[in-house]
Amino acid sequence: MKVHQVFGLFSTEMPELFKDCSKKMVIYCENNDYEYKLWNKKMCDDLIELYPQYLEMYKSVRYPIMQVDIIRYLILHHEGGLYADMDIEPISLIKDFDWAVSVYHNKGRVMFNMEVLQAEKGQKICLDYLDYVKSQILEKNEIKVYETWKIRYVLQTSGPRSLTRFMKKNLIKKGGYKVNNSTTHPNRMNLEGDEDFISYPSGSWITK
Repeated sequence: MKVHQVFGLFSTEMPELFKDCSKKMVIYCENNDYEYKLWNKKMCDDLIELYPQYLEMYKSVRYPIMQVDIIRYLILHHEGGLYADMDIEPISLIKDFDWAVSVYHNKGRVMFNMEVLQAEKGQKICLDYLDYVKSQILEKNEIKVYETWKIRYVLQTSGPRSLTRFMKKNLIKKGGYKVNNSTTHPNRMNLEGDEDFISYPSGSWITK
């Protein structure tokens, strides 16, 4: 099993939280005989060239964090395995999923997220979702309020709200890995004790 992380698309100085979580992820992989791969900007730029149908979207996104949102699906489509954000700490073992997304609980509802993703190599859903992202970017670019609503724009185009709509539209009901409902407040981790992965509230994407 391969475990993938991405850093360096919009920043070269790795935060201490990312360093700490990355070390934990490397140890987790070593202890469980998983292959760990940290993708840098050049590796991501080389990969996107293999998917010319998404090249223009990737290079022209409004905010750099959206490149991270896009490239994670191409990494999984190209190589398969599990993707985790840089502020994620692993708790449980990787499960046998051909497609899985992370979920968290919010006021009694199960919410889809994309901090942790898993797909087998060549999984068609990865590309189907990126086609959906294309349509959402075009749609939201025509709505004036999104010119200033940065966070909502990202969430609704390439982020988890877009993913949730895609999964519901295509009747994809299974989740996969539970993470905590983290916030940008460092003292509100909202842990329930049965998480597969812990998400720390770094909030790094909000400013990039």
